[in-house]
Amino acid sequence: MTGMPFHQAQYVKNGYTVFASAVSNEFISNVLSRFELADAGELVAGDESSHSWREFALSEEDIPAHAALLTYADAVLGAPPVRASHWLNVYNIDEFIAGHVDAGGEAQLMVPLEMPPAGSGGDIWIGSQRQLIPLSVGDALLFAAHRQSHGTTAVNEGRRISLNIRLWLSD
Repeated sequence: MTGMPFHQAQYVKNGYTVFASAVSNEFISNVLSRFELADAGELVAGDESSHSWREFALSEEDIPAHAALLTYADAVLGAPPVRASHWLNVYNIDEFIAGHVDAGGEAQLMVPLEMPPAGSGGDIWIGSQRQLIPLSVGDALLFAAHRQSHGTTAVNEGRRISLNIRLWLSD
């Protein structure tokens, strides 16, 4: 894995780093096909707000090349996770996640699998200044979700689906 010192420095300095084109189109297609086969009852509201996104729980078996994806986090964090939880966030028009700080885990990997057209919302932001993090489908964002505020902008057109993996480095 080339460039790891750069990603480690970015993570320490900013609390996040982005791995461009971290997953293949085949990976994206396989995860999205699991979602498309889901029953409506498997999707749960992210919260009780009028702008609520939906969540879809996944298992490691639902994520092809799961171990390969985690090597990005291992290399930056310096240790493999002892536990992980996996889910998809699904946002339709006018849906977003308000700013929050996660209560658990040491880090989170987020991979956009489907994005609205450019300029149509669905962007993730991090920090008190709400810095937008430019991401493309297939990039992987590793960030300290338990230490800094983050959220998404409202989707204005299309749909946004992201794979999320929360990582614990100790029990």
